[in-house]
Amino acid sequence: MIETSDFLNSIKYGSIVFPEVKESPITFLGIAKQPHYEDVWSNIYAFYFDVNAEHGMRNLFIDALLSNIAKHDSQFEFDFNFNIIREYSTENKGRIDLLLKSHKEAIIIENKVNHILNNDLNDYWQSVESPSKIGIVLTLNRVLNVPHPQFINITHLELMQSVMQQLGGYIIGSNPKFITFLTDFYQNIINLSTTMDTQNIKLFYNYNSEIVKVVELQQNVKQHIKSEVKKAAELIGLKNYTLGGANEDRFSYYVSSRNNNLLYTILFEKLLSPERELMIIVELQNDLLKDREQYKSIDFDNSERALMKEEAFYGGKERYAHFALQIFHLENADIENLSGYIARKINESKLKCIFEKIEAIVPVRQ
Repeated sequence: MIETSDFLNSIKYGSIVFPEVKESPITFLGIAKQPHYEDVWSNIYAFYFDVNAEHGMRNLFIDALLSNIAKHDSQFEFDFNFNIIREYSTENKGRIDLLLKSHKEAIIIENKVNHILNNDLNDYWQSVESPSKIGIVLTLNRVLNVPHPQFINITHLELMQSVMQQLGGYIIGSNPKFITFLTDFYQNIINLSTTMDTQNIKLFYNYNSEIVKVVELQQNVKQHIKSEVKKAAELIGLKNYTLGGANEDRFSYYVSSRNNNLLYTILFEKLLSPERELMIIVELQNDLLKDREQYKSIDFDNSERALMKEEAFYGGKERYAHFALQIFHLENADIENLSGYIARKINESKLKCIFEKIEAIVPVRQ
């Protein structure tokens, strides 16, 4: 097992390389909080399978589907003069997600995203009368054993990759708007289909003990920062107040003894980043924002105004507003004695002058 310091140095100087973890691009379905809804996907598929629909891509989707079917059944043929039926009723009161049916052929599609495959595929098969038919279980992940001999498994990604590979031949005459939607849908499927890289998994388990120690070290540093931020409030004689939940790891308030809607906001979340950034803010909330114009009568000097966010403050309508702020970049020694650093910076900064001038004109409210 590598010592924690040696492990970190190996990463820093490149002898152990961790691949960059990239966030998945956001999609319209992701924004709508519907990235994995099967009904939504089935409706999108139904639209694009329609060769006469407004998208103008004609038989792109059915061609892509047939190219995937051919890998399992090279003899299956399909007439492009077909109907698309959503939620086709079966004999046992089931519902087929998508049925593509021509005069002599049928494609039965069971669409699965995150749900398990527990559908009565035999009922689906028996409920569709056609001289030539095939069943497809469309899934995110590969299904090794489809529980019906006439059904094959195609993944959403396989289908959409075929669509995108063939798209170039259908661009002319297609509607650009629906190409954009199609590309976004493809990205949505990539987002849900792509699992963690094998190399990342291997690295994690190869260096599991060392990684656990690093995570523990980070938590200890975070706890030290939070404790020091709280202690600094005592040093300057103000009450410390912290919101619960995730915000507890982001910022803390020092509350005015005269009016509890006047505060210093100590934003410390970036102290854990390489920038080691600390932001101290003079913040007003609630009743102190009912008449923002009153603060224009306060005599601030130029050095104080340089810290003020007047345009945002006077133009805002929220229940809280940042009146002034200052950003500090700390050294290791500063973080070691963070409480003293914060207390000193507040006492030395023009932020304190701004805070006290506002405090002098606001009503008492505790």
